[in-house]
Amino acid sequence: MNRKLLILAAVSALGFVSCNNMMVKTVNFTARTQTGYMGQAGTATIEKLSSGGIKSTITFTNLKAGTAYIAHYHNQGTVGVAPCDSGGSVKTDYGTAVTSDAMGKVTLTVTSNTATTIADLGVYINVHESITPSIVPMCADVSTTTF
Repeated sequence: MNRKLLILAAVSALGFVSCNNMMVKTVNFTARTQTGYMGQAGTATIEKLSSGGIKSTITFTNLKAGTAYIAHYHNQGTVGVAPCDSGGSVKTDYGTAVTSDAMGKVTLTVTSNTATTIADLGVYINVHESITPSIVPMCADVSTTTF
């Protein structure tokens, strides 16, 4: 009898974990050709909170060491152009700049209590050097990402 309860508990736990994971999306960033950058990579983990808001955590590797970066969600810019190339205005800001470590790793987090869908935040996320905003080494299209 105890074995059946243990199996039932394990199956129930798997179902719970699986259900909760449906509220988390992971999106990969695409490296953008920029002088001084090679092999940069990144992911965004976008989580629907029980409060109804959204928490986005982005992590990058192989950026320039000891460099301050900022990130934003952007609106779609020019219609008919891929989101990352569209030049859209900033919609949701990741806040203050974060400086990469000696290995070029940086993590930024933003929580929005007013956004209820990823589209409420924007259609793409870019990261750029804080001092030189025209240098955008990474971008992620989130226009088709939904919960």
